Amino acid sequence: MNSDGIPYKDFGDGFHFDKYVRVHLYTDGQGEVYARNRAFQEARFGTVALPFYALMSPDDREISRFPGLTRDRDLFVQFLEKGLSPDLGSTPPSRHGEGF
Repeated sequence: MNSDGIPYKDFGDGFHFDKYVRVHLYTDGQGEVYARNRAFQEARFGTVALPFYALMSPDDREISRFPGLTRDRDLFVQFLEKGLSPDLGSTPPSRHGEGF
């Protein structure tokens, strides 16, 4: 979670961040790049909410979304664990930054 939410260190050593590919889409600045990123986020997810978190499968399907901010660690972990389902496959996507 971002600096206004739950620090990563608060999740403990046992959480599986190594099983995720973390991607940041910067949308809250000025200029063409930010406008393009906002347009992508709105087209893809139907929102420009900040913060906005989405879990995507290796084949680019949306698994779950978490719009907004929470300081409830357990609630956010429940969201993140949806991405660890064995039905989703175990290989993260290799297309870092595609479309951004």
